Amino acid sequence: GASYSTALVATGGVPTVTNPFAPPVLKHLWSIVTGSLPQGLVLAKGVVAGTPSKAGTCTFTLQVSDGQGDAVQQVFKLVVS
Repeated sequence: GASYSTALVATGGVPTVTNPFAPPVLKHLWSIVTGSLPQGLVLAKGVVAGTPSKAGTCTFTLQVSDGQGDAVQQVFKLVVS
C-alpha cells in the first residue's frame, strides 16, 4: 500500500500557560474516542500517518481538547482502496 499522512487542524480554544514569563501556547490534544484507524495508521501529535495494510472503510470519532480541557468530537470515515 501507499503511505499516508495528514495533519489534523483545529482552531480556537484556550492556550496552555506553561511559563508565566512567556506567552501562552495554544496546544490541541487529539485522541480517538470510538472506533479505530485502519491497520497500519497511527495518530501521534495531531498527525494521522502510516501505511495502511488492507483495503476497507473505518469509521472513528476523534476528540480535540484545548489547554483547559474543553473538548469537541467529530466522526470521520476513512476509505482505504
